[in-house]
This record gives sequence, structure tokens and C-alpha cells, in this order.
Amino acid sequence: LGVVGLEARDGLGGMAETAELTPGVRVPALAHTVGRMWPRITRDLRLRDHGLRLVQPDVRVFAPQPGGVGSIVVHGDVVKTAAELATNPLVGPADAAAWATADGQLRGLAECLAHYLRQAPLDVGSASLGNMVGAAWRALKVSARARGQRDTVELLRVMPMALRDLVDEWFDRDALRAL
Repeated sequence: LGVVGLEARDGLGGMAETAELTPGVRVPALAHTVGRMWPRITRDLRLRDHGLRLVQPDVRVFAPQPGGVGSIVVHGDVVKTAAELATNPLVGPADAAAWATADGQLRGLAECLAHYLRQAPLDVGSASLGNMVGAAWRALKVSARARGQRDTVELLRVMPMALRDLVDEWFDRDALRAL
């Protein structure tokens, strides 16, 4: 296949563009993460041959609080994050203990959605409602086989929820809810 990439701006990269913050220091201009880029995409497009190098820093989020009253740090390691949150006066032990549960639930939901996103999309301009519902049902069945019925039912429960309601189920403190 021949692939042509079109860019509306002067430079290439889109959301993955890198900008020079100060001389010699290059940072993402828009997207601070590529999420969980599927290895197949990296392999099929030979992105490493074109210089792609993904960096996974230990600190994933640094959230200073208003008025200089402290900060919250999220590490790539869930256990390390929970341990650090437990000693943070902005968070408290109950929310720190809930961190691993919330992280695990979000990862499970993301995996369920990943099964759906791997399906070929329907042409919504010509598909009937029945076709769309059928495609969603098939994707949920694939997800249930791969992730288990419990995760799939949880996905159906939280999808229509406001994010605030879901976060409120996990955390009591506003600093962690906002993060």
C-alpha cells in the first residue's frame, strides 16, 4: 500500500508534534501521551524506522495545587502512586487506598473499549439503526469473551454516566477528584 499523509499546517506531526521548549529541550506540543499505541500500528507503519521513540517517564502526572498548598504526583507504578498518596495530606488514606481500585477499573473499561475500537467501523451514513445496534452487540460479545462478562456489564453501567459521578464513587477529596 502507498500511504499519503496530508497536513494542513506548515509542519508535520498533528497532535504528536514536538516543539522546542528551550534550546535542546523538546517536548510534546499538544498530546502529552500517545496512550497505548497499538504495537501493530507501530510495526505496520515502521514508525521506529522513521525515528519514533516512546518514552515512559516514572512520573506521569504532576498536579500542583492552587495557592501553593502542595501537589499530587501520579507514577507509572500504581502501588508507588498509592503509597505516595497515602502520605499526602491533600489526599488522605481512604482515597489513597481507592487509587488502585479506580486504576484497575479504568484499565478494564479501556480494554473493553479497545475490543470495540478494533472492529471495522460502520458507514453510519448508510447503516440502519439495526445494523448499528447489531455491530455494538457483536463488539460487546467479543469484549465479554475477552475481558469477562463482569467488565462488560461495568462498561454498560458507566458509559452513560457523567465522569463526575464515576469519580465521586471512588474518591472523597476534591484534589484527587480533579486530577
